[in-house]
Amino acid sequence: MESRKTFIHSRGFTLTEILIVMSLISMVAGFSTIVSMDNYRSYSFSNERDLLVAILHKARNQAINNMCVGALCTDGKPHGVHITPGAYTIFQGATFATRDSAVDEVIQTKAPVTVTGINDIVFSQLSGNASPVGTTTIADPTNHSSVISINSEGQISWTN
Repeated sequence: MESRKTFIHSRGFTLTEILIVMSLISMVAGFSTIVSMDNYRSYSFSNERDLLVAILHKARNQAINNMCVGALCTDGKPHGVHITPGAYTIFQGATFATRDSAVDEVIQTKAPVTVTGINDIVFSQLSGNASPVGTTTIADPTNHSSVISINSEGQISWTN
C-alpha cells in the first residue's frame, strides 16, 4: 500500500515547476518580439530606400528613352525627381518649377524617413546625364541611414 501511495504523489507537475516554465516562455516571447520589431524597422527602411532608388532609375530611363507624356508633348523632354517630406514626384521638364504639372507622378512615402541633400534631380534627354550631381541621404528615427549618390553621367549608387 505504501508504494502505491508514493506513486500517486509523484505524478504531475508542481505549481513551482509550472511557474518556472511559464516565466521562461514569457522571457523567450519578449525577446523574440524585440528582435522582430528591429527586423521590421530595418526592412521598412530598406524598402523606402529601394523605392527612392527605383524612382530615380525610372526618371532616368524616361529621359534616356526620350519619353513624352501628355497630349501637348510632341518631342521627348528631360525627366526628374523632386523630393519633399512624405512624397517623391517624378516630373517632366527642365526643372521642377517649369514642369508640366498635369503629368506629375507622385509617390507617397510609407515609412517615417527624412531625406536631406539634393531634392531636385533632372536627367537630360537621351543621355541621362544628371544635374545637379551629389548625394542624398535618407534616414529614419532608429538610426538607419543610407547615402544615395548620383554622378554627372546619371549613375545612381547607394550604401546599405
